[in-house]
Amino acid sequence: MHYEPDVGEPVLLKPHRHSLEGLRAAVDRRHPLASRIISWTAIATLLIGLAVFIPLLVQRISEIEWVAENIGTFVSPINLPGWLNGTLLVAGIFAALERALTIRSHCLIDADTWWLD
Repeated sequence: MHYEPDVGEPVLLKPHRHSLEGLRAAVDRRHPLASRIISWTAIATLLIGLAVFIPLLVQRISEIEWVAENIGTFVSPINLPGWLNGTLLVAGIFAALERALTIRSHCLIDADTWWLD
């Protein structure tokens, strides 16, 4: 994040060292390999979650009476036990939190604001 004053150059803002973002940045500075492993694990968790939950969501939507009558039904090819779905949901929440605490700009994450530049 940058602060852009009316006059002068933009200033890069840094998170407070005791905030969650600051603690995540400290882990990245002190243990870069562990930080990279955590980041890639979070990304993999989010991608797996998408691959599992999108077909389940489509199946649930296709069970709506109007959708089933007019469009048809869909049966998800992925059928995980409830405990594993719950575990994947909780892991996805933590993975999304980890990605949010990593203060970096990425074209996919910032896709909704690219036109503001």
